[in-house]
Amino acid sequence: MSQAMTRHPASDFFPLLDDEALSAFAEDIRAHGLLEPITLCEGQVLDGRNRLRSCDMSEVAPRFVEWKADGLSPLEWVVSHNLHRRHLSVAQRSVVGLDLLPRLEAEASDRRREHGGTAPGRPADTSSTIGGSDSGEATEKAAELVGVSRSTMAAVRAIQKSDKSGEIISRMREGDYTVARAARKAGFTRLAQRCNRPISKDEPRTVYFGMGDRWREATHPLSRYLA
Repeated sequence: MSQAMTRHPASDFFPLLDDEALSAFAEDIRAHGLLEPITLCEGQVLDGRNRLRSCDMSEVAPRFVEWKADGLSPLEWVVSHNLHRRHLSVAQRSVVGLDLLPRLEAEASDRRREHGGTAPGRPADTSSTIGGSDSGEATEKAAELVGVSRSTMAAVRAIQKSDKSGEIISRMREGDYTVARAARKAGFTRLAQRCNRPISKDEPRTVYFGMGDRWREATHPLSRYLA
């Protein structure tokens, strides 16, 4: 029955476990049962694809709960519930935010059309945000979801534009580069670590990232433990 269930599009944002990890997960479920139920959204699997597959492998009946929005879209909910399960650096979380941007921009655009050209709760003129209204709103939301500053998110966007081969972003994704090192590799000659304003067109080789990110990165493991 579970094999026939469809996946919600937002569930595909994070990768599935590889075969070895999945087998170990299935053995754990066989021994201890399914500890966390699988979340459904309108009959589709929103969160728990690996749990569902492991239940099939271990022949344990899965348990389900229905998704509750709590003011978040399905995509935002998936990200907020999965990031805490993974030990990610500031750079890695920023790349996750970068991956989120196209979908968040589409959601922002949809909301804007539904409200006559202005996103709910925002002033009509949002042209001062990074990259335009929908892009700026999406950048702000992505930064909030992954737990980095808005200017760090803007800096990573600038790094991506300079990274023609995609190698720098790939190294950030793997945890090999910090945001500062990635900026240097991308050719930015000046770093402003304590500035909370967007990239300036007048300073094309300057990349800004926000106050507090290094502290957040250093204390993130402790914060996770205390949580």
